[in-house]
Amino acid sequence: MRWLVWLVACLLCAATAFSAEEPLDLETILGTTAEKKDYVDVTKCISRHKIREVKVLDEKHVSFQVGRDKYYLVQLAQRCPGLNRQSTVSYETSGQRVCTSDSIRGLNGVGSAAWMGPPCRIPGFQEVTREQLALIKDTLQNRR
Repeated sequence: MRWLVWLVACLLCAATAFSAEEPLDLETILGTTAEKKDYVDVTKCISRHKIREVKVLDEKHVSFQVGRDKYYLVQLAQRCPGLNRQSTVSYETSGQRVCTSDSIRGLNGVGSAAWMGPPCRIPGFQEVTREQLALIKDTLQNRR
């Protein structure tokens, strides 16, 4: 009977080990298209009140910090005019959450000289680690 319990425990451990997905590497994240099927762990919405910081990495990539150590990468399908590293991000949502298919815009300048870029649709939110986000930032800066 003991051997049967041990065998079942081993089979469960093996099944868990093989079913776990490998985390995406940097080139895979940056090289994928921005279609929904390409996101491994798609989060459809982020609560607006949980968003701590939004950073524009370049005209196609925006990061959201949600909570203390949770980060999401938005990879737009094409370049979004008006988004640059100095932009403030504005959301166009229908509620208290920023969701897939909502829009973001870059707000640039101050006062009467401020201008807003066109809306760009959010295709999805890819969860990334702090380390992955740092590598993505470095890679995008080195591409220039």
